[in-house]
Amino acid sequence: MTCTPDLPDLRAIDRPDLSPKPGETPGTRLSLHRVGADDSELSEELAALVSSASTVCVATRRVVALCSVRSAQPSLDLITEIASTRRTARRSSSGHQAALGAVTTLVASYFADHFPAGAQLHSLEETHAEVRFGLLWRLPDGDLLADDLQTGRMHANTFASRAEAHAAAGRLAFGDRFAGVRVVGLRTATTFSIDGRDGSAS
Repeated sequence: MTCTPDLPDLRAIDRPDLSPKPGETPGTRLSLHRVGADDSELSEELAALVSSASTVCVATRRVVALCSVRSAQPSLDLITEIASTRRTARRSSSGHQAALGAVTTLVASYFADHFPAGAQLHSLEETHAEVRFGLLWRLPDGDLLADDLQTGRMHANTFASRAEAHAAAGRLAFGDRFAGVRVVGLRTATTFSIDGRDGSAS
């Protein structure tokens, strides 16, 4: 199971302070932005996106986003509570319970091992140069870090190619403010990173 292409059910959210900064290009579609909205507004919008997530991968990304707004170190109970709001055809089915368990475990793993310290959610599912940035984090120094979360198994070359595409689009969109990208395999404990400043890979 790999992360499927992002779905067209996302709503564009217009905010007055989302004009591109010097050296930045506007995204083709911005679903959510951290700047200019209070936490209660973000929580409401993110909860709707979690509810409509159609795959484990999309749900994982959106639950991470909502958890980050609620708490910098979300408890397992909070993660489970948020993940359980996702709608499925038959909520009592064993398939629903398995998916809920998978999302909860993957999100908990992300916060335990990968969440960037001190970061705030900048945007969710934002597109630049035909590349979808699943999660963009605003770091304490103001720079932006992209995380591309994967919940299935991928070849090592796929990790690298996804990171390279994100790095190129990120540098074009954000210039010197782009700190880099991490393609994070949550099931495989594999991470491929590219530094946004010097292009080094690890």
